[in-house]
Amino acid sequence: MILIKVFGFIIVFFSTIFFAGSETALTTLRRIRIKRLAAERGRATRGLSLWLQDPNRLLTTILIGNAVAVIFASVLATSMALDFSFSYGWSQKLTVGYAAAIITVLILVFGEIMPKTYARKNAEKISTICSEPLRWIAKLLSPLSQVIVVPANLLIQVFGGRGLKGVPLFTTQEIGTLIEVGAREGALDDEEKKMIQSSLEFGETIVREVMVPRIDMQCVDMNDEREEIFKKIIKMPYSRIPVYKGNVDNVIGIVYTKDLLTALRNRELIIMEDLMRQAYFVPETKKISELLEEFRKGRMHLAIVVDEYGVTAGLVTIEDLIEEITGEILDEYDVEKETIMKLSDGEAIVYAKEDLDKINEELGLELPAEEFDSLGGLVVDLFGRVPRTGEEINFGNLKFVVQEADRRKVIKLKIVKK
Repeated sequence: MILIKVFGFIIVFFSTIFFAGSETALTTLRRIRIKRLAAERGRATRGLSLWLQDPNRLLTTILIGNAVAVIFASVLATSMALDFSFSYGWSQKLTVGYAAAIITVLILVFGEIMPKTYARKNAEKISTICSEPLRWIAKLLSPLSQVIVVPANLLIQVFGGRGLKGVPLFTTQEIGTLIEVGAREGALDDEEKKMIQSSLEFGETIVREVMVPRIDMQCVDMNDEREEIFKKIIKMPYSRIPVYKGNVDNVIGIVYTKDLLTALRNRELIIMEDLMRQAYFVPETKKISELLEEFRKGRMHLAIVVDEYGVTAGLVTIEDLIEEITGEILDEYDVEKETIMKLSDGEAIVYAKEDLDKINEELGLELPAEEFDSLGGLVVDLFGRVPRTGEEINFGNLKFVVQEADRRKVIKLKIVKK
């Protein structure tokens, strides 16, 4: 009888080693590596496919198996201790106490610490070996697993958590870290690094951050003389021109330059309303990833941006969205120019429409980028009006000197560190 108990103890003890190692190996490996292993090894690693499809089920199987193995190991160890105490006349309390201490050390050191340490260092190997036995055990324990998983998931949802199925292969922060490491080690150059980082941020960027502001929009007024409208459109270096009636808040359509050029063959017969296409309006808080999808589905290239009151805030083109990933795209009409020019230590000339985040990065400043989109917006707010050329104002340890401005906007400033 004692031999059966010893044999049973050995089986359940090695079971604790198996389950502890399996748990660590599977949770150590990233799902993308597990997916690669499952693809490479095929049927031999069907358990890995189960982990990818339903990690809760396999993890519950491991935890139940480990708990049962530990309980049976403790029961068998206690039973053997009592058998020895009866056979040799030892004190039952002391014998059971020693047995409990020994089994605790055995399970802690040899059943937990050692297999988990080994599995962490050899995660792929252990995962491959253990996956198929775990799949069969999961089938065997499936009814019990369901009884445990369902209420557990309900509790997780109550406390605002999510199951393993909702865990992405990599978090955005982890991908960002990988990009930084890759750039430092030379695997990525600066342009590649910026493009990947821009792609990560693309989903969180809103239209207001990339649009052409209202003040820089090039439009035509429907109330102007027809010939004047024709001249303006032909001179503009754009293929799509917004048309408004009275003021920019009343955009009534979009004129395609190619449509106008075709119609000019019979200019006396041109009716502007017939040339106009319907304008597409979007809120300034819309995410650019959503807008890009709308552009793709609707085969559109331009949208008018409105604020919460329906007032025209600017316009956005498909090129503006793509440039968020690729960087500035220059065409035959664009002239590449520096928007931030360092003059000397502590001084720089900066175009007012430049983004504050970029200014902070290039000049090592701490301007309030969360409150203002551009340097011009910050300076106008400091003055409480549109300043005139030559005016200056202090902001912390900085001085802003207006280099160029018109009655509607600031164009260029000098930043001086005091």
